[in-house]
Amino acid sequence: MSEELRAVAAEALSAAFSGPPAQRLADAAAVADHLERVLVAVESGEVSATAAEALRIEGAILALRAITGSR
Repeated sequence: MSEELRAVAAEALSAAFSGPPAQRLADAAAVADHLERVLVAVESGEVSATAAEALRIEGAILALRAITGSR
């Protein structure tokens, strides 16, 4: 990923996860829920992704769940 793309992603995440801590945690849990649906679609073959991409999605889910203390 290029530095420019990383900067854009960081800015978008910063904007998405703003507000009080409880809201940021709720938003993180919602993102984890969405990514889980994406991963199910990848695993069922509905959406194509490389093995590395699927692992990245899974890692993001695990990290978000660790932060939010859910599932």
